[in-house]
Amino acid sequence: MRFSEINIHTVKPYVAKKSSEIHLSVNYFKNFTGCTNLGVEEMSKRLVRLGCRVRTQIEKEDEIMHVVPAQFRKDIEETPDLIEEILRFGGWYQEVPSTPPLLSACSPKFSLLHQRIRDACAYLVHHGLGEAITWSFMSSSKAREFSTLEEDALKEMTLLNPIAKDMAVMRPSILSNLVDLALWHICNHLPVQGRFEWGPVFFSGQPK
Repeated sequence: MRFSEINIHTVKPYVAKKSSEIHLSVNYFKNFTGCTNLGVEEMSKRLVRLGCRVRTQIEKEDEIMHVVPAQFRKDIEETPDLIEEILRFGGWYQEVPSTPPLLSACSPKFSLLHQRIRDACAYLVHHGLGEAITWSFMSSSKAREFSTLEEDALKEMTLLNPIAKDMAVMRPSILSNLVDLALWHICNHLPVQGRFEWGPVFFSGQPK
């Protein structure tokens, strides 16, 4: 009978990592969140109830909170984490005021070209055509068939890492995609409806 020797390994004891101190400006908190009704006392009280140690210091018309998170709160590492915990304590950001965006920021004025495009699309739809939205790419063989560009220009427009072989080149024409759409309907025994598309086409690999 053979006996095996048991190996005894010494495991290094776990040493808890000391939590680093995080600084939070009260003025920064109010400007960032818009919550002007929360003072330093309420903010400190919430963090203390979460197991944090808080020390407050006044600096030039501002109050700075020096916070040491509890050791079990490994997710509190930076100032944004403190802001999140303070707001969540009040009921999932219910204290954050709702500020609607400015109308000019979300609806820019259309240029004359875009207005004409919109009018043309509405006209075509009114007369029975359906709007198609296809990828702005095509295969290299179709790019050569549906354009008169030189080979150097097509090489500039070829993607280094295309998602598929049939979408390897930025399209120099929309017509090829509409033809493919019609062929797809025919192959699937579906009626071919009149379609139109407006969108970008490319004639070089340059940004313009």
